[in-house]
Amino acid sequence: MTGVGHVMDMNKRMKQNRSLRLANKDKFKSHDRDNVYAEFELTSKKIPSQQLKRIKYNIRQRFKKERRREVFIFIIAALLVLACLGAFLIHINLY
Repeated sequence: MTGVGHVMDMNKRMKQNRSLRLANKDKFKSHDRDNVYAEFELTSKKIPSQQLKRIKYNIRQRFKKERRREVFIFIIAALLVLACLGAFLIHINLY
């Protein structure tokens, strides 16, 4: 019977892991949540609609600018890869 040692080792490790899991259960079963949640009140600011529209506009403009930059970088990288590939193919055909 080959592999019996492996099965015994697997069972031993599963038993050890099970014992570790039970040790952690007490933390989750307790109702003492003082350390988990901080007590504070949420306050919302009232923002005028014009200012809110301006903020949205600025966010959209920033996103468009960033997107344009990413597309530009992608096109430059693609052109460089194609140029390298073309140079490599020309080099192979010469020899």
